[in-house]
Amino acid sequence: MTADLNKMANIIEPFELELKRDSQSGIQVIGTERNMRRCLSKMGLYETDHHHDPRAPYRQDIERILVNVLMAHHYHISDTLFQNLIVHIEVSIRRIQEGFSLKTTKPDLLHYFVSEIEVAKEIFAGLEKRFSFQATDGELLNLAIYLRGKSDYQNDDYVSSDINQFIVKALDEIKEKFDVDFTQEIDLRISLALHLMPLITRMKFNIQNSNALLDQIRKSFPLAFDIAAYMGLLLQQKIGQKVKESEISYLAIYFNQYLIRYNDLSGSQKVLVVTNLKRSESVLLRQRFATWFNNEISVLTMVNISDLQDIAVDDYDVIFTTEQNDLTDVLGAILISYFPSENEYSKIKLAIDGFKTKEEILNLFSPDRFDYTNLSSKDKVLKQLMQLSRQAAGDRTTEMDKAVRLREELGSSYFGGTVALPHPVSPLPIATFVSVILLKQPINWDADGNKVDLIILVAIEKNNAKVFQLWNYLGKIIQDPTFVERLKKQPTFDYFIQELSQILD
Repeated sequence: MTADLNKMANIIEPFELELKRDSQSGIQVIGTERNMRRCLSKMGLYETDHHHDPRAPYRQDIERILVNVLMAHHYHISDTLFQNLIVHIEVSIRRIQEGFSLKTTKPDLLHYFVSEIEVAKEIFAGLEKRFSFQATDGELLNLAIYLRGKSDYQNDDYVSSDINQFIVKALDEIKEKFDVDFTQEIDLRISLALHLMPLITRMKFNIQNSNALLDQIRKSFPLAFDIAAYMGLLLQQKIGQKVKESEISYLAIYFNQYLIRYNDLSGSQKVLVVTNLKRSESVLLRQRFATWFNNEISVLTMVNISDLQDIAVDDYDVIFTTEQNDLTDVLGAILISYFPSENEYSKIKLAIDGFKTKEEILNLFSPDRFDYTNLSSKDKVLKQLMQLSRQAAGDRTTEMDKAVRLREELGSSYFGGTVALPHPVSPLPIATFVSVILLKQPINWDADGNKVDLIILVAIEKNNAKVFQLWNYLGKIIQDPTFVERLKKQPTFDYFIQELSQILD
């Protein structure tokens, strides 16, 4: 039982809840009612069978009431956030019916949420009639805050001068740090502003969104994610609250869209992709190629296999296909997935670039920056990485140390398997290099309990966004589940390079 209680304590800790054990009063969960509801919603603890629980609110009734009120007020919200709103209200009703209402109100906030409180009153009027309960002013304010944080602004008329000034300043700093100029992208500025307004509310009231695609976005678009993380840092400095990685990932999507425009196809290779995907379905495939290979490709053509006879295939340097048949085999087309994953990156890049060897990547590593050791904490690992990197980083070592630790504060560098890829929060004016520590015993790396024993520090040079593609190569390490295990049997630099060379094939 003690083990179960300890496990429970770890589960509720991120919600600022505490498990109190007392011989007289028994076991209690201590914390605010708002945080308890956050926990219940996240854990799905009220996901009961409505047909067998007469107390449970019927979601279709909640949905009907919400639709009527929100439509009357022209309130914009995405389908996903609408479903989350239903869950939020269902949990609120259940807690109220069980005797746990929000009693506290903050009069100074009422004026700030006037329009949302009017919407909340109408919603609760319908809910109270249907489910026979009475909502307190605290419940009204709580729902109003949630509505403000989850709204989907559609018009830039809502953008305040304060938000606009912040975005202008942030894009200027991003230009300085990453050598990517978004300052003239008016559409991006508007999109960011409309996204940041509800995000700031979510930050202030601790209701930040989650994102199931966080890991995929972080690994697929590393430059966009790091730019978004840097904007998150600037926002954190402004608001005084940390931006969660899940929210950073949404910002990364905006930046990635404009990175593709900014880094328009500027290479020399003409690429043909044969696919049966519909035009609307091929957008992700096209974006994948444009994100990965904008500096290598000058022409990127998507063609349906039935229209192939109209294409002068000899004009193309490389041909890929998502369909394998006799015709594509004759053309020598390289088979790829509909949405290529990281483990296909090397194959596609080698075909486009025409690399004869992998030395360009392997030369970033050095025996002087490889260590097989026993360290007991993340802090000690980072200190040792700085020691290994001192010659390569030179007088930028201290700056790099601060930048790496700041990036860790924004979000874990855990990459998957038992591998972490720490790196500076933004590129530095140093030549790109990689340092490696292999631990004899794994250590806890982050608050999520991820354990790592292979830590690869990646120092990215400034003014060379192309180097961020290194993540896609290193991602192949976690695609090989026995890589670290094999390395520990022969923990030498030469064997590491030998194994890395093989998995890059």
